[in-house]
Amino acid sequence: MSGADADNVRMMRRLGLPLGRVASGCLCLALLGAVTGCSPILDGRTGITRDVAGNLVGLAKACEGEYDGAGIYQDDDPNAQTMVHVAEWSRQNPSAALLTWTLEDEGADAWTTSEPLTASALTSGHTYVLDAFGDLQKWSADELRFTVEDLTAITADTVLVTKTDPKTGASGQAIIPRDQFPASVCTP
Repeated sequence: MSGADADNVRMMRRLGLPLGRVASGCLCLALLGAVTGCSPILDGRTGITRDVAGNLVGLAKACEGEYDGAGIYQDDDPNAQTMVHVAEWSRQNPSAALLTWTLEDEGADAWTTSEPLTASALTSGHTYVLDAFGDLQKWSADELRFTVEDLTAITADTVLVTKTDPKTGASGQAIIPRDQFPASVCTP
C-alpha cells in the first residue's frame, strides 16, 4: 500500500467510515459508470474556417453548456482506446458564446495553449478530431473529424463542420457559409 493510500485509509478510519462499505460503494459507482457510459453531454458544434490571411481558425458554440477548452487529436482508428494529442487550448472564463481562435497562435484572445498547433503537426494520410469541451469535460461539442485534404476546401467565408443525417444518424462533413455557423449549432 502506498503512503497516499495508507493516509486515505487512516483518514477514513478517523472519520468512522467502514472500509468494507466504502470499497463496496466505490465498486458500485465504478460499475454504474461502466454500464451507463458516463460520457460528456453532447452540446454544441465545432468547425474550422480560415481568416483573411489564410490561417486556420477554430470555431465552437455551445447550446446549454459553456466551453473552456478545445483540442485537436490524431484519431486514425476510431475504435482505439486512445488518441494522440496534437494541440490543446484553454480559456480562463468558460463561455457559451461563439468562440473563435487562431489554431496556430500560442494564445489568442482569451485562449492560452500548452500545446500550440505547429505547421508540421497536421500531415497527409491521417484523420484528426477537433473537439471543444467544458466543465471538466461534462460538456462536449459534436466533434469534427477531418483530414489535411479537407482543409484545402475552406475559405474565410466558409466553415467545415460535421453534418449528421437525422434519419440514419450517419455523420459526415459539410461546408457551410461562415455567417450561418452560429444559427446551425442548436437546431434540431
